[in-house]
Amino acid sequence: MNPAKKSEGIYDAFLNGQHVGSTEGSLESKRSGGFTLAEVLVALALGGLILSAAVSMLYSFGNAWLNTGDRDSFLQHAEGVSFFLESAIATSAYDGSDQNEAPIRWGNPPGDSAFADPLLRFHFSTPSVLFYPESGPITCYLHFDERSGLSLLWHPTRDPESEEDEEVRRTILSTYAQSVTYHYYDLEDERWEQSNDPLKDENEVFRMPDFIEITLQYENFTQTFGLALPANSYGFPTL
Repeated sequence: MNPAKKSEGIYDAFLNGQHVGSTEGSLESKRSGGFTLAEVLVALALGGLILSAAVSMLYSFGNAWLNTGDRDSFLQHAEGVSFFLESAIATSAYDGSDQNEAPIRWGNPPGDSAFADPLLRFHFSTPSVLFYPESGPITCYLHFDERSGLSLLWHPTRDPESEEDEEVRRTILSTYAQSVTYHYYDLEDERWEQSNDPLKDENEVFRMPDFIEITLQYENFTQTFGLALPANSYGFPTL
């Protein structure tokens, strides 16, 4: 072939935008061209979607773990409060002021007239960390308030012959307490009745409930437990 014609053919191909060269050179040219703008945008969009899904999944797992932890901690707290009160009532001792009175009865803290209704009163004969630094017998009053929750008002058990009032202190049992309900069983009518306040009998004397229901709530978690009270001074429960 005439070299001049070959040069003209190459020149015409160059002007028309055609690739001229060997097959190897053509492949190298294609590889060195990189990604197009459309391919880059698609890759970025897919990467963003995958990252968003991963973050959302991580948040969901983390939130589920936290909720499970909160629930378990709340249930342990409720079980602890229930166990403490059950033990306190089961082991309640006489304070020695009146042997004819039941160890668990209605009463008010000394020098305190802020309560319209009496509080459930019982005694500890052995020391507890709840009453530190006191180490002797303790007189307690179970107190519920919608704002502050469930607590114990307490003071060292005083000598029956002493006329001095002991300083009343407070120990919080649970800030999650939502309600305290008293259950009474009527032997004549053979039926149960319940009230959020202590009930009186026909002689205007406050009746001792047979059963107390306490409800604790934390966010969406609710736990209810009951306490059976002694029916008489011998401590036999009715339930």
